[in-house]
Amino acid sequence: MHKRHLGKIALVAVLALLIAALAGCAPAAESSSNAASASASSAKVASSATSSSSASASAASSSKASSSPEAQESSSSSASSSAAESDDAASASASSSSDSSASEKPQKVTFAIDGPVTVAYTGLYAAIANGYFDEENIEVEIVNAPSNGTDGLIGSGSANMGITSQDRIAGNMGAASPMAYTAVAAVVQHNTSGIMARVEDGITDVEQMSGKRYATRQTPVEQAIIRGLAGEQTSSSSASTDAEGNAEQTGVIMVPYSATNEVAGLQNNQYDCVWAFDWWAVSQANLLDYPVSFFDMSDLGPVLDYYTPVVAVNDTFATDNTDTVKAFLRALKRGYEFAVDYPSEAADILCDSVPDMNYDLVHLAQSYLSTEYIEDAPSWGVIDEGRWATFNQWLIDNNMVSYAFDPASGFSMDYLEQ
Repeated sequence: MHKRHLGKIALVAVLALLIAALAGCAPAAESSSNAASASASSAKVASSATSSSSASASAASSSKASSSPEAQESSSSSASSSAAESDDAASASASSSSDSSASEKPQKVTFAIDGPVTVAYTGLYAAIANGYFDEENIEVEIVNAPSNGTDGLIGSGSANMGITSQDRIAGNMGAASPMAYTAVAAVVQHNTSGIMARVEDGITDVEQMSGKRYATRQTPVEQAIIRGLAGEQTSSSSASTDAEGNAEQTGVIMVPYSATNEVAGLQNNQYDCVWAFDWWAVSQANLLDYPVSFFDMSDLGPVLDYYTPVVAVNDTFATDNTDTVKAFLRALKRGYEFAVDYPSEAADILCDSVPDMNYDLVHLAQSYLSTEYIEDAPSWGVIDEGRWATFNQWLIDNNMVSYAFDPASGFSMDYLEQ
């Protein structure tokens, strides 16, 4: 009995332990199931957060309240990676744009100059040397014009731009078939040209040029101006006879200009008088201690205070390359402004840029002309329509051009920034 009782007790104890064990397993399984459910929910939120930018903000708020820290970290890492990739893409795009701009091919501009280089061109060479054209992405090619001047090159398009003068442009405008080119800036604000002669010949006025040899550049308007000022009514010097019946020439005697420079022609007796700029020719004569007389054309009347020299552009080139012409003049203007502010340094640049320049002549002439580039104008390059038209009208009224034209035409201030 006793043994059997003990067996029952043992059996009951085993059953009790088994029931307890089974009862203890149920909460663990439930907890595991709930954790799995929460993890799945968190993963679902994280997936939703990366699906779109608008859903991302809402999902991030929901995830912060209900998802596990691991899920939040994963979402944050994904967002940071996406932002970094976006920044890299933007940086690459900016770099590509910069490289493209830097590698853009410079716009080439051919620029025609007339005759030997003087300080009239200092601003051009200063702009080249100081990198002003480089800053505008312009490459300048300087071309030398033939003996008849730059106008044919500019007008035909063989040169895009160049140096000329108002009287030459007027001669073109008043021709039967004018070429299409336009003045766009005044290099010097007032006419500083005049007639230079040997002191011994006593030529101090245009009327005293009668019977004297004048060195002509052989342009119709130039010759017409000289003859008109000298009081001649014909297009050429008149012929008469002396006491012995021999033909003699009266009026101004036109001889072709062929000297290496104006002073040399006087010294070598190639002519008696020549049209020249005082800041260059008279300065050269002074350095050579060669006595000359000089009278300004503008002293003969305000109508002769026209623009010389000027910068001109081929019309087709200007129409097709408006921004380039503006950029060119921007750089050129800075070059002449530099020459105004630093005459000696600008003169050094000209001497360094052009071989065989006379250092003393360049510096002497530059000290004078630097005060004339702008003078009383609001800024460099400005052309006043009234002065421009007055001179042209004078040419027309005195039959110094073949055909009448609009006296206010032939120039434009549309390309020069003032």
